[in-house]
Amino acid sequence: MRKLSKIKVTPKVVRESQEALRQQVRVRLDPGMLNRLVQESDRHARTFNGEVRLRLEASFEQDARRGLEAICTDLRVAWGRFATRFLRMELADELADAVLQGGDSARIRALAQLIVEQRNVERRGLGGVS
Repeated sequence: MRKLSKIKVTPKVVRESQEALRQQVRVRLDPGMLNRLVQESDRHARTFNGEVRLRLEASFEQDARRGLEAICTDLRVAWGRFATRFLRMELADELADAVLQGGDSARIRALAQLIVEQRNVERRGLGGVS
């Protein structure tokens, strides 16, 4: 069996251990911001430090959400552009088949018109994005 050693706990030891666990930060706030934070901490029944900490954490989470939203928007735009291009390719295939098979000139003209319209949509950057 190991012998336990005694440690004398003085106020200085307690203070040093608490400081090791928590860092103090000094921030200058204008009186209006300080009052708003105090009011919100009272309204949520939290300490002032708790209110500030939660708001800081929420701001980091909000930045992460904004990043994900930007990625989702970029993906929607890219897929919209691909959809428009694929539609134009399908119309071009139909046009080629109609021309080779000696199809109706009205159908050939309609397919060509659709291809031109889709190309204009792509150039405008709309690409089927909602």
